[in-house]
Amino acid sequence: MVEIVCDTSPLLHLARIGRLELLEWLEARVLVPPAVIRELAAGTEMGLAVSEIGSLAWVETRAPGASALSRVSIELGPGEREVLALGMEVPDRVLILDDRAARRNALELGLAHTGTLGVLLESKRRGRIRSVATLIDELLESGFYIEPRIVATVLRRAGEAT
Repeated sequence: MVEIVCDTSPLLHLARIGRLELLEWLEARVLVPPAVIRELAAGTEMGLAVSEIGSLAWVETRAPGASALSRVSIELGPGEREVLALGMEVPDRVLILDDRAARRNALELGLAHTGTLGVLLESKRRGRIRSVATLIDELLESGFYIEPRIVATVLRRAGEAT
């Protein structure tokens, strides 16, 4: 079974638009490291709408080992570091990261990864959603930043380019 190791940003933004179930529908175990749980809790304290991720039946909180963590750049945030470290320990996994530096590190480590927009594309491919564009609009309205050129590329891949 493929496992997904998810960072804070995708969880936060999918929760903000009420679409966390898209992760569940990927039919994979969703692993979330403790640093991500802490970041989400801090967001809740600051008034950000965040679901109680750790209580969802399809989410497992798992800490990476110290050995893997020591191989990840200390220039990343705690959530990204733990996601990458956990990704090194889980054999059949895909990381879900939005942070550019974390994605670059994932590439350097040879770790398969995608982001929030990749989740939308996969959800459409599986017939779980009809419109990627509608959800991108919702993400933008909720404060998610996406470069216009990336939006255009994603909509082309989704067959929704205008």
